Amino acid sequence: MSTLAFIDIINRKRLAGQTAFLLQFNTNDRYFDAEKDDTPLPLRLAISAKFPNHDVGYYSQSTGMMPITRPNDDRKSVFTTNSTEAPVDAITRGIRALRENEKRILIIDFTQFLIPNGTSDMLHPDTSKMIENMVRVSVDDEIRKKDSFVIGINYTRDIHELVKQNWCIIDLPLPDSADRMAYYKLLLGKNGFAPSEDDVSEFEYTSLSKGARLRDIESVMRQAHGEARKVIREDLNAVRETTLKALVGDLLVVRKPSGLTFDDIAGMESIKGYIKSVASAVKAGKYGLAPAGILIVGPPGTGKTYVVDAVAQEFGYHILEWRNMKSMWLGQSESNIDAALQAITANSPVLVGIDEADQILTGRQENSSTDGGTSGYMFGRLLSFMGDGQFKGKILWVLTSNRPDLIDPALADRIGACVPLLRPGRTAVPEIIRSLAKQLDIPIEIDDNELIDLANSLPQQVSVRKLKDLLGMSALRASDDIVRVEDLHSALSDVLFNEDQLKIDYWTTLACRMATYASLLPWRNGQNVIVDNIPDCLKSIVDNKTGNINSSELDRKIRELSITVGM
Repeated sequence: MSTLAFIDIINRKRLAGQTAFLLQFNTNDRYFDAEKDDTPLPLRLAISAKFPNHDVGYYSQSTGMMPITRPNDDRKSVFTTNSTEAPVDAITRGIRALRENEKRILIIDFTQFLIPNGTSDMLHPDTSKMIENMVRVSVDDEIRKKDSFVIGINYTRDIHELVKQNWCIIDLPLPDSADRMAYYKLLLGKNGFAPSEDDVSEFEYTSLSKGARLRDIESVMRQAHGEARKVIREDLNAVRETTLKALVGDLLVVRKPSGLTFDDIAGMESIKGYIKSVASAVKAGKYGLAPAGILIVGPPGTGKTYVVDAVAQEFGYHILEWRNMKSMWLGQSESNIDAALQAITANSPVLVGIDEADQILTGRQENSSTDGGTSGYMFGRLLSFMGDGQFKGKILWVLTSNRPDLIDPALADRIGACVPLLRPGRTAVPEIIRSLAKQLDIPIEIDDNELIDLANSLPQQVSVRKLKDLLGMSALRASDDIVRVEDLHSALSDVLFNEDQLKIDYWTTLACRMATYASLLPWRNGQNVIVDNIPDCLKSIVDNKTGNINSSELDRKIRELSITVGM
């Protein structure tokens, strides 16, 4: 969507009698019409340029009231300059000018400072008067008859509820690919900035700059120009992070993937097959075949984070990491999630990763009596967004959790695919150790038989994290930086396997219970059953030939373990 699309929205709403508009989200950028080759302008000047027949006044607390002048326009403005009057007096005067004169626009900047959210007993009397002015202007027939209106510019979404309820709120989008490319070419032509690296195509440029503000694109190009070099890929990758930080703070973070692919991860054949099939469908344009997301559940230390990175690589998506969005301030949590979802949309196609989802995403009943319904609103908003079919295959949610019993059932259902990720069996250990050695850049000289002997001396289904620690300790003990079998055995003799096995069993059984498809059970590999991958706690209830699990016995085992471990 073009950065100036909001002008059309304003004009349509004015036809319906709307007289007050609040602009938010991407309000601190450059704005121009790429098709008309406009000069990029700050928001207040872009608004003035698009309404050439209106007299435009501008107010902020730092400047006071002032007219916005245009080149070759000698008309006298009713918005006379006054930088000393109190904010409530300046706004009252500005609104009076709208009521008494035809074709006037009052732009009020930084509205979050003038009409902040809060209860009436917490507000200063002048703020209460300001809110009253703002509400009245939204239904003022005199202003409407004069073809006048007011525009507020907001930067945080933290604004009084009465204004939200009565003004027309417009979220300004981040620039689309056409605007980003037009601006890039404009900077090259008018400013003489250096282009990107020679092997960066226009398509790659628009892809790397997706989700970026024009001002941030300009910033990296100016820096490269000042350093007498071309814009490189790392510059463009950083642009997205800069924009995201400016718009949503730490609510979403650009996560740099490890570069791991499924080829670098040993085992997990059932997961790999499913992910590869979904990714292939998406790449073929069959977005409707993709789930809204993937919930990866299982005990700690099974490599869930690595799988998230590999999923992103398989789809060719970058990763945004979702953080806890709750705020102690009234109304801020709701604003947080709205801003985050809009930023995610602007960055699509994208993978949104939520680690420890059971802690980050609380359900509808969580704190419902103590937070005024905030948790319920946020959770409902997220479920609604996840269920929007237009985003299927373009916004992929990948959630991880050690405690699937704490995941709200509605969330698990909306996600679409739940994948159990368990600890590997002994037969997978040799391949995992070689894979970890490659990832950690640790040279090893160990033959397969030695690794098999080592695996047989390990507890059944040791965690991937413990194997990683074991390999790291072996590297520290190696005499010449090359790990040999004696180094592994030396490290193994020092490792304590002191986990609570009953808790591991409980989380394991829960993960298997939540599997969406039987083919996703870790001991399944197509039509084959890898018996060694069946956890000890489930061997008595899994058919070794078919891989099918006895559901009623699984439920019974879960109930027994729940009582035993006190969960």
